[in-house]
Amino acid sequence: MPPLPSINYVYQVTLDFGTSAGVTPRNVLHVNAASFSPTEQQVATAVRTAIAVNCFNALQMSYSCAEMKVIKLDGSSPTQICGVTGFSGSASGDEHLAECAVVSLRGAFRGPAHRGRIYIGPVGDGAMSSGQLVGGTASACQTAWNTFLTNLVGGTPSLSLVVLSRKHGYFTTVTNCSVSTIIGTQRRRNNQLRP
Repeated sequence: MPPLPSINYVYQVTLDFGTSAGVTPRNVLHVNAASFSPTEQQVATAVRTAIAVNCFNALQMSYSCAEMKVIKLDGSSPTQICGVTGFSGSASGDEHLAECAVVSLRGAFRGPAHRGRIYIGPVGDGAMSSGQLVGGTASACQTAWNTFLTNLVGGTPSLSLVVLSRKHGYFTTVTNCSVSTIIGTQRRRNNQLRP
């Protein structure tokens, strides 16, 4: 994977959900602070405040956010570990370690450099059946992620969720989130299970 590019006012936020059953789920988000340069702790607090109730409704309930790691992509700042927690998965039942709900991130431009994904898992048994998310899990999750976009922009500091292209060194602002009812596989998590 290419190294992190240097892009003013862009931050990488890693949500670390701790380890259970040999798997350590992490979700990596990128946010843009426009022309303002908040501290890493301010970014972490704004992201935490923006997270809506059902963003992680497919995640098995034994996982909860242990910490956030924030790095300012200015080319010189170190990663800051921020103690902002307080959200967890809500899906009951056994955990399906390599399976996840997939949140697709889209902006105003086409092409793979302008699209992103967030893998929410391991998925709990209560959130899936026959390889699909059950009931209103997908629609509630999609609504929550779109609410997250709105909350980020309206928060303090005002942030935008972006898709970062490491290869090209630029970002695209996310304007829409969608959640498929079909369960996906997160290969990196699957590889954690193999010796």
